Amino acid sequence: MSEPAPRRAPPLRERLLELGALRVALLAAIAVLVASAPFASSDPFASSALEGEAGVSPYLHASFGIVWTTLIAPPLAVMMAFVVPLDMLMSRIYMTGKPEVERARFRRILAVEALALALLIGVWTPFFMALLSV
Repeated sequence: MSEPAPRRAPPLRERLLELGALRVALLAAIAVLVASAPFASSDPFASSALEGEAGVSPYLHASFGIVWTTLIAPPLAVMMAFVVPLDMLMSRIYMTGKPEVERARFRRILAVEALALALLIGVWTPFFMALLSV
C-alpha cells in the first residue's frame, strides 16, 4: 500500500476565488483602512498641513493623505465594523443545509472575516478612544 501524497495548501489564487470577488474587495478595503489607522488624527486642525492663510478655508490646502486619515477613513472604519459582522451572519445562514465541503468553505470564510474584523477594531480603537476622550 502506498501512502497518500501529503496535502499541500492551495495557492493564493484558489483561496481568493474561494472567497469570492465581493469578499476580496471587502477585505482589500479593510486592509487599506488598517494601513491608514496609524496615521489618523483625532484633531484635524492639529496638523500644519491643514492650516490655511487668513480668510481661506484650511481644507483648501489639505493634502489627500491628511483628508483621508482624518475625515474619510474613520467613518469608513465604523461602517466596515458593521458590514463585516453582517456578512459573517449571512455566511453562517448560508452554510446551514449545505454539504460538508460547502460548510468547510464557509467556516474558512468566517475565520478570515473574523480575523479581519478583529484587526480592524484593534487598530482603530486607540483613535476612537482619543476622539471620545475615554
